[in-house]
Amino acid sequence: MVIEKLSPTVASAGITLICLAAVPGLMAKEGWDDHNRAGRYTSRDFAYNYLNSCAPNAIIFTNGDNDTFPLWYIQEVEGVRTDVRVINLSLLNTDWYIEQMRHKAYDSDPIPFSLTYDKIIQGTRDYVPFYDRGLKGYTDLKQIVDFIASDDPEAKARTQGGNEINYYPTKQFSIPVDPAVVLQNGTVAPGRCRQDC
Repeated sequence: MVIEKLSPTVASAGITLICLAAVPGLMAKEGWDDHNRAGRYTSRDFAYNYLNSCAPNAIIFTNGDNDTFPLWYIQEVEGVRTDVRVINLSLLNTDWYIEQMRHKAYDSDPIPFSLTYDKIIQGTRDYVPFYDRGLKGYTDLKQIVDFIASDDPEAKARTQGGNEINYYPTKQFSIPVDPAVVLQNGTVAPGRCRQDC
């Protein structure tokens, strides 16, 4: 029996197929014990504990994949605490994610953002710098957000390139809090409140 000489194309294809099968196979064989997650429940248990430590209908903020994926898994697959809304801060700078948050998810209510879609769409207010305008005292945070959202030319600054840009005029802001409510719901323990509470 005569074995004919293989053409370079057939030889290349054969070597490629062998490599495509051998390399992943070798990686799986050598690395399986390092990457096998069978019997490892730490991430799942952390997610379970995080969600079950939240008050009903709470919002939990995460910061990236490792914080978020276990929470998403345990809600989606196991149905644990679907009343808690998980918000990934790494994605909250995108218009599509903010729009997702405006809709009900599982048993959690939509997030009521104060800025409308036209104010957060990509390319609009992607960057909101601070320009000190010499405001004295503290300004209510809602007023600052309304200022940032304003299309009034008086609420814009001119960049060195001549473009108008929204900005925030002070770093001193306040959030109004009803002292009776935070004492009643346990957010602040009695005796821990400053004199103005």
